[in-house]
Amino acid sequence: MAKIVLDRSGDLRTEAFYRFGVHFEDVPFFPPPPDSIVVPRTPTHDQLVLAGKEGYMWVNASGYAKSVVETKDCPRDKEHVTHRYFTKFGGEAYGGEKRSPLIPTSESDEVFLSDDLCGRIQSLKLRGARIDPVALTLSDNGPKLDGVWALQFMGKVKLRLPHLIDTANACPHCGKGQLFCEGCGEWYVHCPVCGGDMVITESKHKGPEDKRIPLEEDGIWRVLEGKSWDGSDLIQAKGAPFASKRFIDWLLRIHAAPFCAEPVWFCVDGMSDLQKKWFDELQKPFEV
Repeated sequence: MAKIVLDRSGDLRTEAFYRFGVHFEDVPFFPPPPDSIVVPRTPTHDQLVLAGKEGYMWVNASGYAKSVVETKDCPRDKEHVTHRYFTKFGGEAYGGEKRSPLIPTSESDEVFLSDDLCGRIQSLKLRGARIDPVALTLSDNGPKLDGVWALQFMGKVKLRLPHLIDTANACPHCGKGQLFCEGCGEWYVHCPVCGGDMVITESKHKGPEDKRIPLEEDGIWRVLEGKSWDGSDLIQAKGAPFASKRFIDWLLRIHAAPFCAEPVWFCVDGMSDLQKKWFDELQKPFEV
């Protein structure tokens, strides 16, 4: 039976990088993998509210569309965006005035910082970090607020393409559209030719009559290719942010919250001598 799975071949290292996110609540809405690191605030937002105290601030955030800078270097399709960042951020603050070190936003992949955490991160020798002020107002028409910063993951790495079992990289309905771009990993949920649903998680597949191709439950985008890595602690791949273990450990030591870190594998096959040197440096912890 056709299936799409994670390619686990090669020399894969654990505890090198984590998929990073700041969840809206103190725990993620969808349960992360069991080996993830989940750090709630102390006290949590719900504990503050139940005690009759003011809760934490959250931000309805946006990167200004006109400020976006995109890289399109896919070898197969020059229109595919392979890296993106913003030069300006804005948003409206809601909830209470109390600011946690990491400030939840309406977009889980955006990482906003308090003034204090921003200053501490700027003092690190952190590779791949870009920090910009957020033009913030209290609600949609209130006064301007200062002291909130956007942290962007600027480093570059490629995610390994998934492994196809008993199927081609083609739409199961029309056979013309691709499941994903073989140059950059651009993923198509719906066929770009016929519009049909091409894939479905394995547990929701309905059997032989269901033409959709089942996906491995634990995810198919969890291997970073070290030979494509630029040496940064904060990297992005397919638009998703990944942080080095030493950055995660540093956040834990200074009690920064809330965040969730899901482990991924890092393949060291084919790395250059310089990349191996960067990888060795990655094992050295940041000072608090």
